[in-house]
Amino acid sequence: MASGRPVIMYKLEGMPDEYDDYFVAPNAPGLIGLVECLVNFSNMDLTFLSDFGDKAKTFVLPSKSSTNQAGKIFRADWYL
Repeated sequence: MASGRPVIMYKLEGMPDEYDDYFVAPNAPGLIGLVECLVNFSNMDLTFLSDFGDKAKTFVLPSKSSTNQAGKIFRADWYL
């Protein structure tokens, strides 16, 4: 997502819902679902895909970088 390229992935268990608007998930599990998603994705308008990737990058970089995430750990009360 940080690259600004559209991402196709299966949502991982425990992944916050706030990510849902920034990636495309196959509708079915396994290889068939992934292939269908790739085919559908490849037929999308390039401007849409570019905008979609940019939107994910704008979401991820300011708040989800490794530096930002580590800062949250260091600021947490639980480690004191």
